[in-house]
Amino acid sequence: MKKGRLIPLLAGVIALLVIAGIASASQASHRRPRSLAGPFCISKKTGVVRQVGAKKACHRGEVRKVGFAVKGLRGPAGAAGLQGPAGAAGAQGPSGAAGATGAAGAPGPQGLPGPQGDVGQQGATGAQGPQGAEGLQGAQGDQGPQGDQGLQGLAGVPGISSITALSPDAVCTSGGWLIEDWQSNLYEICNGTPGADGQTGPQGPQGDPGPQGDQGLQGVPGTNGADGAVGPQGPQGDPGADGAQGPAGPTGATGADGAQGPAGPTGATGATGAQGPAGAAAIYNAAGASQASAHIVEGTVATNGSGNGSVTFAGSAVFGSATSFVCTLTGETGGPAATNGTFIASKTTTGFTFKSTLNSTTFDYVCIGT
Repeated sequence: MKKGRLIPLLAGVIALLVIAGIASASQASHRRPRSLAGPFCISKKTGVVRQVGAKKACHRGEVRKVGFAVKGLRGPAGAAGLQGPAGAAGAQGPSGAAGATGAAGAPGPQGLPGPQGDVGQQGATGAQGPQGAEGLQGAQGDQGPQGDQGLQGLAGVPGISSITALSPDAVCTSGGWLIEDWQSNLYEICNGTPGADGQTGPQGPQGDPGPQGDQGLQGVPGTNGADGAVGPQGPQGDPGADGAQGPAGPTGATGADGAQGPAGPTGATGATGAQGPAGAAAIYNAAGASQASAHIVEGTVATNGSGNGSVTFAGSAVFGSATSFVCTLTGETGGPAATNGTFIASKTTTGFTFKSTLNSTTFDYVCIGT
């Protein structure tokens, strides 16, 4: 809560408790009790307290508070003291400082003084100048003498014993005040939620213009001298020093290729190279794929009396697997005719066995693979 709003609120609270004290003190001498439980509307500007209905809204500029039940009527207010005489008006503030004089123009050559003319008649008073800017606030005037003391008011009833500020809590979220009366009764009054700042008030009225000073007499103006002749042109200045060398420019674009030169003469035939190794025969599978790293193994082998024969490979003749090569067998002439043919019985990487119906017969074989 702002300080400016707190003072009227406290004044209203104190007035409320004073009313309650008067009513309590006079309760025994009156027959018709009156409830002061509120609610009350307290002016935030003057502190005036007025009781309103339970559903009656407060006026603008008032804060709503709920009091406490006290029986009794309000006692008469004490007579106001006489108003003291008004203090003397403060002295007028000093005049503002004069503005700085503008710079004077360059004087021409001094002309010969003319004869003194007669003093002319006083010119008519010029029109009043425009309103000057408002002067600074004058100094505070001396305080007037104190007025006579007013008449003694009626003795008041016992009032508040203490007022203690409360920090915000669950009951009073914006803080409040703990008030103790003369009978040691405690009352907790919560602060209202801070309201929004009011709008800026209108600008104050224009101050009265100060009195205008007397106008001085017009001085006699001197005669302007003739302008001097233009001087001759000055000599040519020396040439300035050469400037620093600028940075190197960017590299130019690459030029186009030149035309093709004529062909040189045919060179002499070189010596014949050494005989190279015999080339290997190209080997393909049925799909036409080349079989890289393939080799050929050929030779002769004879069957025994039962028609069985075998071949063993060694060294570079060994194949990679039993399925990476194929072999063909052809019986040499001079042997008995075949009735059931010849077939490969088994293959390994290092050889194969075969069976034939031709007993004791020499066969030529050729194996190809990788």
